[in-house]
Amino acid sequence: MSKKEVLENILVTQVLTLAKVIKAEKKAKGSSSTTHYIPEAVQYIKESRSEILALLQDAHLNDNSK
Repeated sequence: MSKKEVLENILVTQVLTLAKVIKAEKKAKGSSSTTHYIPEAVQYIKESRSEILALLQDAHLNDNSK
């Protein structure tokens, strides 16, 4: 398996995990939808990506300055 395929598998796993979390949260709030929430998970990742990467970069820089 190539490095690209491994990274793609990790990404798919993360999206599926987030979709399950979204579904569980919706169910806990009383939703009985049968959707798989994968599009919502992908959208959430797209919307959050820049902010999360910036926070991780800041944390990394702070760790290196100690």
